[in-house]
Amino acid sequence: MCNCTAEEYLLKNTAKNLIYNFLLEKEKADGEVCANKSDFFRKIDHCRYVQDFKEQMKTMIEELGRECERKSYADDRLNEIKQYIEKNYAQEIELKQVAKKFNYNYNYLSTYFNKKTGKSFSEYLNRIRIEKACELLKSTSCTIAQISERTGYSDPSYFSRIFKSRTGKTPAQWKRQSAKTDRKTE
Repeated sequence: MCNCTAEEYLLKNTAKNLIYNFLLEKEKADGEVCANKSDFFRKIDHCRYVQDFKEQMKTMIEELGRECERKSYADDRLNEIKQYIEKNYAQEIELKQVAKKFNYNYNYLSTYFNKKTGKSFSEYLNRIRIEKACELLKSTSCTIAQISERTGYSDPSYFSRIFKSRTGKTPAQWKRQSAKTDRKTE
């Protein structure tokens, strides 16, 4: 458009529309509003010459690219944290410990984790533990206390309360139902 000598308002409005649509899609994907959106538009409006406009667009595109890379890195780190939880669910895991291990501020990680997963750290950990408990209840002859311990709960009664709140059944009810289902499929 610069080479075709497009009118100034058309050039600037087209650029702002492109940036706006890009940021809109990025916000949908990230779930975060871009704070410097108005800065981008202001910088475009203040361009007086084609060369200024080209340089400003190049700078903005580079900045947006770096921002996308940072988000990608943060998502990769979140996946590493999830894998860590999946691997170590049977141990005592606290958010403070995970934040330290992955070099995050405790409060930032708590907020970021909740925002990205839709669950608090403890809700996510309990979901993983209860899923593993369901597998063990179905596939082993371990006692409820043994399964409680194997899934990271030191108190079997607390385990039973969490289990029932997540599944609607006590561990014993779940085990009986799983045994009945297995017999029917044979």
